Amino acid sequence: MAISRRELLGRGGLLAAFAAMPTSIFAAGETKVAASSSSLYTKERFEALKGSVFQVTSPNMKQSMTLVEVKDAPEPEAANTASFAVSAPKGAPAPTTTEFIVRFYGGTHQLAQGTYTFENEKTGAFSLFIVPSMKDKFFYTAVFNRIW
Repeated sequence: MAISRRELLGRGGLLAAFAAMPTSIFAAGETKVAASSSSLYTKERFEALKGSVFQVTSPNMKQSMTLVEVKDAPEPEAANTASFAVSAPKGAPAPTTTEFIVRFYGGTHQLAQGTYTFENEKTGAFSLFIVPSMKDKFFYTAVFNRIW
């Protein structure tokens, strides 16, 4: 099915308009997040919550998990900028990054890799993508890699 550039740009503009709308318009009745997303996902905030219990909700169950570990992510290998298709403008600042890993333990049912709603009295509700441990049952990992 062919699509003209005009149609593509029109649809893209509509998608951008929806993306710019506040999520509260679409999520009426959901729990309000206590902190802004930029301050919620920091290593310092998670370190302050270490040992805290979170209610983790999936579509068909709710269970408790404890935040047991917060640590720095391993240093990534340096990028080979010679292979980039487009070079950064001269004088452009290098991007700032923050990488860290959090681990949770708990629950009564093994969860699959995916996005779940985590809720705590200090943070409110937020979505988090977790990966189950391959060797330690009921341990889950979330990796944060913020670039700005």
